[in-house]
Amino acid sequence: MPFERIGSIEFEAGEDDVRVIVIDQVSGFAYCGTNTAPGRVVKVQLSDFTRVGAITLETGENAIYTGGIDRTSGFAYFGCRTGPGQIVKIQLSNFTRVGAITLETGENYPASTCINLLTGTMYVGLETLPGQIIPINLAGFTRGAALILEEGENYLYSVCIDQVSGVAYFGTGTLVGIVVKVQLSPLSRIAALTLESGERSLLSAVIDQPNGFAYFGCWPSPGR
Repeated sequence: MPFERIGSIEFEAGEDDVRVIVIDQVSGFAYCGTNTAPGRVVKVQLSDFTRVGAITLETGENAIYTGGIDRTSGFAYFGCRTGPGQIVKIQLSNFTRVGAITLETGENYPASTCINLLTGTMYVGLETLPGQIIPINLAGFTRGAALILEEGENYLYSVCIDQVSGVAYFGTGTLVGIVVKVQLSPLSRIAALTLESGERSLLSAVIDQPNGFAYFGCWPSPGR
């Protein structure tokens, strides 16, 4: 198949500023979170690339900036950029909102998410000074104790996870980017790598687990 643009979907009025998409590859749907007040989750069927429907979250569940999906259990989770932050749980089988967790005072602005499917735990990185990581047990939908990173390891805008090794790598939104290596169980900081001058604000991340590399996208112009 050639590398080319195929098409696009225009959502309905008020379904603006899509900040996060999670995908259920088995069922063939994508779920798009909007940066609106309140946030909306728009369901898209991938086979014919059509909008299926949308959920409007509750009042105050604004600005969906991050999300994750547990396809095995049939739920998606979306983080609202509020203070304190909120994590909203969506059941995929009937596309309904089933609950939410409000984080504690000072645990503001969820910005990145990864899920360890082996342990059923989600880790939410916050846009705080310094950055904080909140573990959430998905089976009971309960949160654990936060991990607060070191001074200067701020604004956890991106993350990628090595599920086999049980570690995650969080990228900061700092003037010089920092990648913080975190052990997931028990949740603890292992080390940090400060990047070079100009490699700032690590806004995206992906991991090539078999080959042992992670890749972080930076904010500068031109991008890196």
